[in-house]
Amino acid sequence: MASMKAANRLKVALEEGKGPSMGCWQMIPGSNVSRTLARTGVDWVVVDCESRAEALLSKLTD
Repeated sequence: MASMKAANRLKVALEEGKGPSMGCWQMIPGSNVSRTLARTGVDWVVVDCESRAEALLSKLTD
């Protein structure tokens, strides 16, 4: 369990009070994109599943 906590870089940074954290917002689908972003060294990655799905749905209904 301790290794999972250490892997959660955002939680560790917030608990240690090291100031702001750096992250990114992923709107491009794909697990390979998520892995690539996670390996850039950011503290967190938000995977936005709603925006792209809505855009795709609107293209399909046009």
